[in-house]
Amino acid sequence: MNDFDDRIRNALQAEHATEDGAFERIGQAFLKRSRALMIIGWIKMGFFVIIAAFAAYRYYQSPDPKAMLGWAAVFIVMSLSLGIGFIIYWLELIRISVLREIKRLELRLIQTISERRG
Repeated sequence: MNDFDDRIRNALQAEHATEDGAFERIGQAFLKRSRALMIIGWIKMGFFVIIAAFAAYRYYQSPDPKAMLGWAAVFIVMSLSLGIGFIIYWLELIRISVLREIKRLELRLIQTISERRG
């Protein structure tokens, strides 16, 4: 039983040693097939930040309540769009991570089958 526990412990340590951090995942997202989508997404999110900042500036500079309401609406829409963009980007990172784990499991399965066959 002790040998079995040691094997499990060693396997878990090896697995944790190969885990990627957040920056590695972000970098890998730009290396995959969806590179163009990632670049377009980041450009759009940058555009949303610029428009939201401009709307916030114009909101505080407006003397008219109607204009203030309009700029506040623009700021809220851009902020929500930015949030949705980040959620979509995060889901893409999770998808890439899940695919990597599936491939690791496939390799383990192939190794186990080949070891049992001889």
